[in-house]
Amino acid sequence: MVKAFSVLITILVGHSRADVTMVRREAREIHEHMDEKATGSDGVAQECAAFNVLPPSERHVDLSQLLGKLRGEAGGEWSACTHLREYGLNFAPFLARFLTYQLQPATMLEFGSGLGTTSDFVARFAEADVTSIEPDRALSQLVVSVHPEARSQGPGRLHQLAVNIFDEGGEKCAASLAAKKFDLVTSFEVAEHIPHKYHGELVRFLTESTKKWLVFSAARPGQIGTGHLDASMLDHAAWVKIFQDAGLVYMPLLTKISIRSAWYPRAYDFGTNLMVFKHPSNEAVDTKEPHEMLKHYWEGGFMDNKEPQDTWNRSHEFMTGVESSLWPELSQLSKQVQDKSVEC
Repeated sequence: MVKAFSVLITILVGHSRADVTMVRREAREIHEHMDEKATGSDGVAQECAAFNVLPPSERHVDLSQLLGKLRGEAGGEWSACTHLREYGLNFAPFLARFLTYQLQPATMLEFGSGLGTTSDFVARFAEADVTSIEPDRALSQLVVSVHPEARSQGPGRLHQLAVNIFDEGGEKCAASLAAKKFDLVTSFEVAEHIPHKYHGELVRFLTESTKKWLVFSAARPGQIGTGHLDASMLDHAAWVKIFQDAGLVYMPLLTKISIRSAWYPRAYDFGTNLMVFKHPSNEAVDTKEPHEMLKHYWEGGFMDNKEPQDTWNRSHEFMTGVESSLWPELSQLSKQVQDKSVEC
């Protein structure tokens, strides 16, 4: 406090340019020192340190050892095996562009990050500081093993937490994340796997963590999928009302853009379930104008496709091409799991 006060006095009385430069440097050092006391040198809050999953010391590891067994068929978290056997990478490239370029976050929290592809994309291309949550520790270890941004020192960094925020041990970590707040909070097709009795906690956590934007989707009643709990599946209108009642502002035009951006490869779930909200303090206005990085691609839903009968196949080829380019090791593992040359 004494040092901070002396810095302020120096600014007030005025000095040479060199003195001002020194003052700025000292002010930055004070800020960084305060941050380190709260978060530690790796940028993770002390309350979350026990759940922080770091990348392995060796760049290339045997990823098959991190697959785990098939789990989550009756609800709850999935293993890497479940993700890759049932759905592959299942990446939505233009929804990721929507998050990155349309919403332009500097920080992001993803609740239920799965294989971490969306988190990694936003960390890379928005140069955002991203925290992703996935309870299965082996799955989290796989994520930090294959995503380059988990090794980055910034700008653009991925922090992976293997924490269940509904467990007693995870409550303090969840509270610290909510207090930190993030420009963008996301949760995609996760709530339907969580028992309904925890939905109130989930909504509170997502809402309190949101500084600017929340982008959310969850399975609707009757939606086919692995490990869906009937009591946990609500329709779009019900979720909109829940988050509005929690204090967020629904953005119908941006919601339409998000749905169109995900339309072809993820039409079955995202095509109905996506929704965009803003925090009341966010001065951004709703818009129907997609970002330039979206609107010139029919695969992203924003141009007429002259061969509609082949839309799904072509968009799927585009998606898998993006996946194999950005995450070659993870894509290879997905192929091996699906052709059963690697068992799990």
